[in-house]
Amino acid sequence: MAVNRKLKILCLHGYRQDADSFKDKIGGFKKSIKNIAELVFINAPHEITTEFCMTDNVEDGATIPKKGRSWWFCDDSNDFNSRTKCDEAQGFQKSLDVVNEAFKSQGPFDGILGFSQGGALAALICALKENQEFVHDFYFVVIIAGFRSIAKCHQHLFSETLNSKSLHIIGEKDSCISKEVKN
Repeated sequence: MAVNRKLKILCLHGYRQDADSFKDKIGGFKKSIKNIAELVFINAPHEITTEFCMTDNVEDGATIPKKGRSWWFCDDSNDFNSRTKCDEAQGFQKSLDVVNEAFKSQGPFDGILGFSQGGALAALICALKENQEFVHDFYFVVIIAGFRSIAKCHQHLFSETLNSKSLHIIGEKDSCISKEVKN
């Protein structure tokens, strides 16, 4: 992949985040690569109720509700946990539609960067691409604090080892990712 231009990378936020909060959280990284890459942030299509998403900001002594987003849910309660086994990934197809639309309207992209649930989605997109079920080209994926989806409906995608070029970044103290995944 010879590139004489900036790389263009699609960024997928984590559960209970949105494009703006993810952009803010990785602002230092974004600045450090500004000469070599353009980061494009998109929102997951599913809004999480405010009871699950409260900001740390306080205004006039009251916590300000924030609307977080999700790429999919484990069940009808609109909740998600990376360690919860579920049969279906509620809303997953709609998220793929959002990613497909981003590739059509804002792409092409050289790579995908995903954080947490967004990292899990990035891995699933790699698997779909290798199974010829994702039609857009990209050359690499960066997965930060990601995990393998344990939703039953996704397991067939991991029956073979993936061959996508990938960089996985996992923190030693990340409590959302099990020790088995880190080792």
